Amino acid sequence: MAPLTRVTSSNVDQVGKSGDDLRVIFHNGGVYDYKGAAENLRYMLAARSKGKYLHWLVKRFYPYEKVTQLAQLSAKRTQAQTPAPKKDRIKGSKRNPKGSASGTRGGIKIDKATEKALRAKVDALKGNKRTVDIGTLKAVYRRGAGAFSTSHRPGMSRNQWSMGRVNAFLKLLKTGQRKKSYTTDLDLLPKDHPQSTRQAESVKPPQWMRNAAKWALKARAEAPPSKRAGTPVGIARARDLAGGRPLSKETLERMRNYINRAAGTADKAPARDEQGHVPKAKQALGLWGGRRGKRVARWAAQQLRKMEADK
Repeated sequence: MAPLTRVTSSNVDQVGKSGDDLRVIFHNGGVYDYKGAAENLRYMLAARSKGKYLHWLVKRFYPYEKVTQLAQLSAKRTQAQTPAPKKDRIKGSKRNPKGSASGTRGGIKIDKATEKALRAKVDALKGNKRTVDIGTLKAVYRRGAGAFSTSHRPGMSRNQWSMGRVNAFLKLLKTGQRKKSYTTDLDLLPKDHPQSTRQAESVKPPQWMRNAAKWALKARAEAPPSKRAGTPVGIARARDLAGGRPLSKETLERMRNYINRAAGTADKAPARDEQGHVPKAKQALGLWGGRRGKRVARWAAQQLRKMEADK
C-alpha cells in the first residue's frame, strides 16, 4: 500500500491508495476502502473541500468496506502525525471563521508579532523569480494553525507548527522541493509555478454543467460495463466538472469541438434503452457537461472569446 497523505479537513484525516482502492481514514478513527476508486486520489487532494469531494464524487459511485486493522495503521504514524490532545482541538473562531484560509484574500487576522515575521519573509523574497504577498502567507499560516488542531509533533506550539508550514511553503516556492505528502497548499502557489493546481487561464463551470456531469457519472455507474461510455481521461474530466474545478483554455477548446461533433447523435438517441439504461451517446455528452444540444459548445466558445479579449 502507498503511503497515506494527511489532509486539512474537518472530517477526513488521511487518504491514499490501497491497490486499486481509495483508502480514507476519518478523524473518528474509521478506516474505509472505496473499491476501484484509487484514480480519485489526485483529484481529492487538489479539491478545496476533501469531505465534499468524498461525499459527492466517491461515496455515491463506489462500494466500500470498513477496514479493521486500524491499530496496525496507527502504529506507522510519524511523530508529526501524533493526534492532537483534546485541549489543542480548536475548530475555527469568531476571529478567523471556517473557510477564512481557502484563498489568499480571506481577511485573516493574526497578532502583530506574527504578521511582522510574515512580512519579513515576503520582503526576503524580493529578487526571486517568484514571489507571494502577505495574504498568501497568512493563508498558509492559518491552515497550519488549523492542522495543529488535528495532529502535530509533541512539544511544539501552534505558532511553531504554523510557521514551520510557512517555511515549507516558501521552500517549495523557491526550489520546487517538498515532501511527497505536502499537497495541501499547492492551490496557493503562483499560477505560473509548475506545481500550482491553479490554471493561468481558466474558468469555473456553471452549476448546470456540474449537474449534467453528476447525472452522467451516476447514469454510467448504474449501467452494465458493456453500456458505459467514457475513457479514463473523460471520466476524470467529468469528476473535475462535477467538483467545480476550473477549466483550462485547452479543455474549453476540446469541449467545444467534441460537443459540436457529438450533440446531434446524442439528441437522436432515446432517453433510455429497452433495459432502462441511459444510452452511451447521452452519457458521453453528459460527461462533458451537456444534457442536450450544443449549449456547452456555445458556452465554451463564449469563454474562449472572453479569454482572447482579456489579453
